[in-house]
Amino acid sequence: MPTKRVRKIISRTALSLLCVWTILPIGQAVAVNWGPASAYYDGTERATGYGQFYNSRNQRAVTKYVLSDVKKDGMNVYGYTTGNIYGIREGDSSNKEGWYEAGSESTAEISNVTRTMFTSFNLKPQGKAAQGDIQVCIQVGWPIIDECSASSIPSFNY
Repeated sequence: MPTKRVRKIISRTALSLLCVWTILPIGQAVAVNWGPASAYYDGTERATGYGQFYNSRNQRAVTKYVLSDVKKDGMNVYGYTTGNIYGIREGDSSNKEGWYEAGSESTAEISNVTRTMFTSFNLKPQGKAAQGDIQVCIQVGWPIIDECSASSIPSFNY
């Protein structure tokens, strides 16, 4: 049976390891929180979302969403990210740095639930930073265009 002192040392060591894993859970970059964001239609909040934007192994920028269909009225809810890279655009002979679009992706649509979902885009070797233009949207139905929240725009260097 370990002594009280040994149990205390083991407990502190475990707590220290837990803190390190909590602070650096994603390899080389710490996640950047975004949100909360809300989408409205006809003056009523219909959807909310929040989450994290992070570097996955210097290969992909990942957006984690926690999306909620707040109104539960049959309108579908989804998350949408447009990815941007800061650096020299691939194939650009001017070698000027700047922001350029790296792709966009939507989550699957949900209805009447809260769900955790993910989208991602490729990081470029010539890039220095990534940015996500993240929105929470509701699909109202034709002929009305989808309603989306204001953008959350987190970024990280890599």
